[in-house]
Amino acid sequence: MSSAIALVEVGPRDGFQPIGPHIATDVKIAFVEGLYRAGLRRMEVTAFVNERAVPQLSDAAEVLRAAQLLPGLAAQVLVPNKRFAIELGSWRFPYSVRAFGQREA
Repeated sequence: MSSAIALVEVGPRDGFQPIGPHIATDVKIAFVEGLYRAGLRRMEVTAFVNERAVPQLSDAAEVLRAAQLLPGLAAQVLVPNKRFAIELGSWRFPYSVRAFGQREA
């Protein structure tokens, strides 16, 4: 077992997801590019989710394509179905586990 850990920046997806007013695609791409220029090389750049449920991420394909142009960036996406991400070339799929000692209120 490896003792290494990988830190993944999730701001481009998690940070934009709940925001109500639409953020322009070019602004999202500029944000990813800024994080890349700052030295981050692994990011969760977007999510392929139902556009009606999360309209903010309806431009997921465009954001992912732009991220894939950045040399050395390991772009990952959150997907309910990996088929969509594989078709666009994202091969990193995050898996989240939530554990609670008590029932959530």
